[in-house]
Amino acid sequence: DIESPYEIVDQLPAINDAAMGYRLPTEAEWEYACLAGSVGPYATGNDKDALNGIANYGNRLGRPLPVGSLGANAFGLFDMHVNVNEWVQDTWSPTGYLEFKDKVAVDPRGPRSQGLRVTRGGDFFYDVLDARGTARYA
Repeated sequence: DIESPYEIVDQLPAINDAAMGYRLPTEAEWEYACLAGSVGPYATGNDKDALNGIANYGNRLGRPLPVGSLGANAFGLFDMHVNVNEWVQDTWSPTGYLEFKDKVAVDPRGPRSQGLRVTRGGDFFYDVLDARGTARYA
């Protein structure tokens, strides 16, 4: 029996981290999947021109594309760099990962409070610099 990772607390949705069901990825999980082992800002490393084969950015194709229309990253995942915004489990905090700037973070969890949901990936209007795997939006 699969337990939902979401529950209602005081009439608001809350995240139950102990549940073993399907859920949105955390920001850290999403970023790891997007970069697919790259140490640069893109799944293509530092080569933003190589994004042409895997990303729909800068409105260059005029619309969002169906999933899988362009190439996959090294993990075989499609559309991680700009096409449509993707929600993640964490809620928005403008300081985001600042608490980890001086220490190593392994799979950090974002804020659990209610608020705006974080989106990652960007949409097809976003510039190539906004397509970085670390870019985050509310």
